[in-house]
Amino acid sequence: MLKKILQLLVNDGILYKREMAERVGVQTETLDDMLKILLERGYLRLSECGTSEKVVCSSCPSAGSCNTEVSGQAYYVTAKGTRYAKR
Repeated sequence: MLKKILQLLVNDGILYKREMAERVGVQTETLDDMLKILLERGYLRLSECGTSEKVVCSSCPSAGSCNTEVSGQAYYVTAKGTRYAKR
């Protein structure tokens, strides 16, 4: 299932956690645990906005697809994660 999460991120781009959990077939809490494992193994990296300043968001490369009112976190697939997803 970890590989499926990476494949969803690589092939389908940014997904909401709820949508990703549904597509993988797990609860969102379980998905959080799985994302943590992927982070620990170096397949993902986490970026946290942590600010409500629109000035900062305007300089972010993900600003067009980020919903900062809902989240403020973004997972990025590392090169290692991309290689694993495509195997």
